[in-house]
Amino acid sequence: ITLFDGNITSGDATFTSATASFTSADIGKVITIIGAGGATIDLTTTILSINSATSVELATNASATVVDVNYTYGTDDTAAIQSAITAVGTTTNKFAQIFFPAGIYIVNGTFTAANNSQLGLPTVSRASGAAAPIYTIFFKGSAVNTNQTAGNFYGLGGSIIYSTRYGTNGTYSILSGIATHASNPGNCTQVKVVIEDLTFRTVQNPTNSAINLGTTLTAYMKNVLVDTAGISNTDMPQPTTSGTYGIIAPTNLNGATTLFENIKTRGFYNGIQLSEHGNLSKSLHFYHVNAIVINGLSTSHSKYLSHVTVERCQKVLNFIGGPSYVNIQGLEIEHNGTDG
Repeated sequence: ITLFDGNITSGDATFTSATASFTSADIGKVITIIGAGGATIDLTTTILSINSATSVELATNASATVVDVNYTYGTDDTAAIQSAITAVGTTTNKFAQIFFPAGIYIVNGTFTAANNSQLGLPTVSRASGAAAPIYTIFFKGSAVNTNQTAGNFYGLGGSIIYSTRYGTNGTYSILSGIATHASNPGNCTQVKVVIEDLTFRTVQNPTNSAINLGTTLTAYMKNVLVDTAGISNTDMPQPTTSGTYGIIAPTNLNGATTLFENIKTRGFYNGIQLSEHGNLSKSLHFYHVNAIVINGLSTSHSKYLSHVTVERCQKVLNFIGGPSYVNIQGLEIEHNGTDG
């Protein structure tokens, strides 16, 4: 449940909301309150006890006073989602779809070292040059609205995976494959990832990325919104953790392609990173420091941009890892620079 009139005082654990309907069934549930953790920091804790339908005691005191802010509370779904993801790696037909009916799915689980993520993709490895199965995992939501206006961005429709924890200095992600990668395919998980009609959301000014597919075999995304908490752009702080990305595309494709269409990212230090054969179209990236990062790991393979808009970012294209070819069919640039 997300509501928009949360109130708490710094140093206090009493939280109130005039539109809430708290019951004893909510004790122990996760709650995230925008800005109550300090300057540009959200507070995530649990509901300790119920005072009334509109007031609860939290397990952690607020570090900042907030008035009429949006907040979200509910069950932590990390274990359930991870169980479904893990099961894909054992399917005999090497394909499975995980469907998320409309609603908010809170992911408050710890970041594990194996995948540097809260949700880890199956690991299917092979030795260099050897044949190996390829597993396809399809994350499917009910719908996503990637066209919210600037003043009313905080969309609640469709299916939302909401990570309510802060990671560590850009190294962690909500969803990721194995943590290591090299040109040797044995260091890349043999998993193709498809994501459609889903929102991935983090806390504001995140210290972790959202979707890191750098070590997966290939990826396809359509109608995906990757954003950070907050109602409007005027509420957003400038991102400060340089290692955070909305999306990291597969890094070394060896002839495969990645396709990203109707993608919207907002509020990370870096919007999206593309590597060889990366194809980005009909997409919007805004309120980043670097909107589109071009990874020059394989300089002989081009990246492709078609009808992409970059708005309110400090840099439109940022090149890392050496020179790279970029084919630009359409790139619209608005309101960038110091106001980003």
